[in-house]
This record gives sequence, C-alpha cells and structure tokens, in this order.
Amino acid sequence: MEFCSLGFIFVFLPLAIVCYAFTPGRYRNYALFLINAVYYLMLGWRAAAITLAAALIDYAAAMFIVSARGRGRTAVLRLPVLIIAAVKNIAGAVLFAVIGELSSIVAVAGFSVYALTATGYLIDVFRSECAAERDPVKFLLFSTFFCKMYIGPLVRYGEIKPQLDGAGGKRRFSLEETGEGLTLFLRGAAKKVLLADRLAEFQTSLAAVSETAPSLLGSWLTVLVFALRIFFELSGFSDMAQGLGLIFGLRLPSNFYYPYQSLDVGDFLRRFNTTVSQFFSHYVYDALRPKSSSAKPDADAQKTPRQGRVPEEILNTLLVCLLFGMWFGVKLNYIVWGVYLALFIVLEKFVVRKALDAMPRLFVRAYSFMAVLISFVIFSGENLRQSAENIGLMFNFSRSATSPELNYLISGNWLLLTLAVLFSFSLFALFGRILRKRAKPAADMISAIFAVALLVLTAAFMI
Repeated sequence: MEFCSLGFIFVFLPLAIVCYAFTPGRYRNYALFLINAVYYLMLGWRAAAITLAAALIDYAAAMFIVSARGRGRTAVLRLPVLIIAAVKNIAGAVLFAVIGELSSIVAVAGFSVYALTATGYLIDVFRSECAAERDPVKFLLFSTFFCKMYIGPLVRYGEIKPQLDGAGGKRRFSLEETGEGLTLFLRGAAKKVLLADRLAEFQTSLAAVSETAPSLLGSWLTVLVFALRIFFELSGFSDMAQGLGLIFGLRLPSNFYYPYQSLDVGDFLRRFNTTVSQFFSHYVYDALRPKSSSAKPDADAQKTPRQGRVPEEILNTLLVCLLFGMWFGVKLNYIVWGVYLALFIVLEKFVVRKALDAMPRLFVRAYSFMAVLISFVIFSGENLRQSAENIGLMFNFSRSATSPELNYLISGNWLLLTLAVLFSFSLFALFGRILRKRAKPAADMISAIFAVALLVLTAAFMI
C-alpha cells in the first residue's frame, strides 16, 4: 500500500492517527511501533521479516561494540563486527536494488534507506559520536520507520533520539503539528499524483511522437519533462515522509530544496536528495580527507580545498558522486551519471570557480540548469548507447525544429508543463513565507483551503 493510495489516506492513516493520539504519552512509542509493523506486514511479510532480522542483528552489533570497548582482547573484535554488519547492510541494499529493478517491488527497495541509516548509526556508535540505544523499540523505530522507507530522508540517531525520548519519557500529541503534517503530506501526495504521474504520461506521449515525427524541440522537451517528473516524484515521497513524521511527533529533515535553481552542480548535489549527499559527504568524503584539513566546515572545504590535496579531493569527490549515483540503483547509467556530476564539480572547484563567482547569478543558474538537464539524459536512458544517441539528437540542429504532432501534444499539456516548471522553483514558497510573515491568519486560511483542494483533486485522480 503506497502512501498516495485511497486505502492509505482514508483508512490506514486515520486509524493510525487515532491509535497514536489516544495512547498515553509514555506508551506512544509502542503504539507507533505497532503501526510501523502493520504497515510493513501489509507490504509483505517476507520483506518485513528480512528488515526486522537485519535490524536485530545491527542492534546486537551496536551493543557488542559498546560493551567490548576497553576490554582487552575482546575490544579487538569491535572493528570486525562493525565491518561485518556494514557489509551485510550494503550487500543487502545492492541485492534488493537488483530485485527492485527486475520486479519493481517497493518493499525491498526501501531496504537501501534502512541499510545506510543503520550503517551510519553503527559507525557513530563505534566512534563514540552517539550512545548505543538500549531500547530495541526505539532503535527499530529509528532505523525502520515506515514513513521514510521509499526515498528517505536519512536521519542520524543523534537527531532523532531526543524526539523518541520525549519530555520526561512521554511523547506528546499535538493537533497543530498534526495539521501541519497533514498539509505537508497532502502537498507531497499532490506532487506525486497530480504532477509526477501526469508528467510520466506526457513523457510517454512525447516518446511516441519522437519515434514517428522526431524534432529538435521534442528531444529537449522529453528530457525536461523527465527531469521535472523525477523531481516531483522523489520530493513528493520526501514531503509525505516529513508530513507523516510530524503527525507522529517526529520532525524529519528536508530532503529536496529546489535543485533546479542551483548555483552550480555541486550546489545541485546538496539540494537534490540532500540527506543522502550529506550522508556520503560525512561518512566517505570527510572520513577520507586528511586530518589536517578536516576541521573546516563542509561547504567551505568543498569550495576551497587546501593546496597539495588536489588528488585526494578529486578522488573523494568522484567516490561520493559514484555512491550517490548508485543510491538510485545498480545500473551502469546511474554510475556514469555520478561520474558526470563529479567531473563538473571538480571543474567548478579547481578550474572555473573564480569565473562562476564573477558571473551574474542568472547566468550561473542557467549554466547549472543546463548541465543538470543534460545529466538526466544519462540518468533516464535504458543504456549508455541510448543516452549517447539522445544527447546527439539534442544537439543535431540540422533537424526540423518541431512537428505538427508535437505542437498538438504541447497544446494539450501546456498547463501541466507550466505549473510543473513554476512549482519546481521557489517563487510560490517565497510568496507564502512573505504572506505568513505579514498576515498569518490569512496565510493559515489559504493553507487550509489549499490542503482541502489538494485532497479532493488528489483523491479524484486516484479513483
């Protein structure tokens, strides 16, 4: 049962909210654990059993890592236990990613979120950056929380522990946070159903027209529609996860922040699937950087690497981008997509940084958008050969600019395309912040009306 299904929105979610709200504060973690377990079981008991088994192994591994610290010969086993648990998680994520590519099973695809979450937790425990959680219910909620199983966000345990503990051991239920969470959830569902799914249909039609009446505009429009679709689909699931987290008293970090208005490709990587790029930056990029230069903040360090560290910086950037690409699946196109992003980031760091800083922001954003848009030709291709052919078609200016079939298709989808472009940038969000700052009651009323409208429209398209 996906989040954006009628059964989830009108049956499962209301029952879950009632169950959570009327449970006494000190027992709300147990109520949420029960809700979490029921959701996983509805997706399939095999995937639920595999995820539970993996989580229990990692829970035991963390307990051992803590208990063995400073115990002579036993302490020597801490690192092998960490490595074995991490390899188990990463191998499971790769295996399930392959299964997901072959069978499109969502339940196993969520294992990659669990794998990185649990691996980061074990590393933090090993480094003594956070205490091991002794309560298995809290650990299972942190690592397997169903709200973030599709695309994240990834959360470090230090961020979520105070919220799981609650005030005085009691978790509170807030009507205000529930309303905010429902609004955010509906916004995410609308992104998925009203924009991403409609753009997917538009993309299919564009592909059919391109076969019968190829044109230059059709090639560029196809990749633009794909880029918009992938953004609304992923950010939609992320918004739904954040909204559900708020409903159940957990404030999860934002995962997408208008990546198509980035100032460079490195900025795009930080805005697109933010928590994943932060994870790899922290556990790979920072871990591999020389100790003498690791004290700098991440953003500054990535823009101004120390002299003499260029080879390390290039290698680390390449590795992070490779892993970032593989996050989306075990496919050669995703790996090459990561290499493509890494090449631009390296050029921006070491070759064109001063030139970009001197250029007007409008031109820099245009450069970034064009570089990212072309990268999605690689990302979307069935194979590298098809991606290369599509890029060649995009720059074959000897072809006809458009076709009657394409013009007819655009005439029937111009409103969808316009809304998708507008909502992919921060103009409406900026207007909302200004309105909320100057007239909060009016902003709240508009937000409530907008949420109801989204619910009606989303439900209508799901029927």
